[in-house]
Amino acid sequence: MNTQNLSIEDMISAAYNQAIDQEKVAEVLANSEVTPVASETTKASEVAPKATKPAKEPKVKNPYPFMTKAEIATRLATDSSFRQDCLIIIYNRQTCTEQDTLQTQDKNARGFMSSHSVNGSLLAKKILASEELSPEDEGKIEGIICKYTKQLAGHFRSLATEADPSLKTRAAAFGI
Repeated sequence: MNTQNLSIEDMISAAYNQAIDQEKVAEVLANSEVTPVASETTKASEVAPKATKPAKEPKVKNPYPFMTKAEIATRLATDSSFRQDCLIIIYNRQTCTEQDTLQTQDKNARGFMSSHSVNGSLLAKKILASEELSPEDEGKIEGIICKYTKQLAGHFRSLATEADPSLKTRAAAFGI
């Protein structure tokens, strides 16, 4: 190719097209079993088949050893009995006074928010008494309990570390 009469844009375009053509050739050759002979215009490294890389070990999706808030939220959205169990957990995290009065009195980030204290406590007592829950009750539970994934994650984390004290060192890696 005579480059004396070409503009810079034409030379860049020609170089780009040549590079694209070489990539296509290299891709076709990499996918074929034939090893071509290097020509004058191509380098041996461009036509030699690529060595296969050893298979990578699959990455662990989440090395975090405890249930995450997202995992809890997913399970709350799909599992009615889990929602009921979690409602009982949140109810039991309230102080005795709060359970008796059906009102949130302490700002301790435990138990129900004040807006959920009455309905949450009544529904929890209904579950504890093994009473039948109406579809309306199930809907209320679903609307209430989804707000407590952080408390539930903390609860499940403390249960896990009590059951397996070695998890405390792994938790330290996550700043817990």
